[in-house]
Amino acid sequence: MAKKKILISEHDTGIQGLLKLYLESKGYHILLADSSEQTIALVHSDKPELIIFDIEMPTKNGWDKEEFKSVWGDIPVLYIGYREVVFEQFISTEEDKGSNYLIKPFEFNTLLIRIKEIL
Repeated sequence: MAKKKILISEHDTGIQGLLKLYLESKGYHILLADSSEQTIALVHSDKPELIIFDIEMPTKNGWDKEEFKSVWGDIPVLYIGYREVVFEQFISTEEDKGSNYLIKPFEFNTLLIRIKEIL
């Protein structure tokens, strides 16, 4: 069985590396992007089954979610970020209420459970 591909879009390379190491140890194939532009390119070229996306990227970020929805289509997205208040603003519409998100810092086991629920 082929490994499920997860794209981690995170500008902090330390967090990126930790997530990659952990998720690879759990049998996932991990793609890394440290910018929104790189994320878009990898979505087109590698077709991940899940995107873990930091809503606080330096350039285009999670606040541009409507634009990104047209890029990643049906690929599920797990949003991550540091501040709960940010997510309260981010999840502002009824459509967004079902959005998947985790507040940093989070436990690896919590992340794994969320990934398994999504995939």
